Amino acid sequence: MGILKTRKLENWLNVPAIMRIRKDEFVGILKYGVRIPMKSSTTPLQEYEVGSRERVYGVKPGYWFVSEDESIKVRLITAREKEDELKGIGRDSSFFKYSIRRR
Repeated sequence: MGILKTRKLENWLNVPAIMRIRKDEFVGILKYGVRIPMKSSTTPLQEYEVGSRERVYGVKPGYWFVSEDESIKVRLITAREKEDELKGIGRDSSFFKYSIRRR
């Protein structure tokens, strides 16, 4: 595992995907941006151009899995692309392992 590889994840941006966490599955898309700190989960992600280092309230943009239907925003901390799937560690209210595949 390691730091997210920007070029690999650019191909996953705005593509419908399914995230699996343990036995649960969520439909959403990958985005690059910042979730405003201290705001509710219904606050939309502030999107930025990939590679932007602009800080919002001291937070740098990153890769997120977003499911608007379920108000889920998961920050992708690490990602490894294996075949047609991403696997890594994400963070919402705690850290956990995830896998993402294209829908």
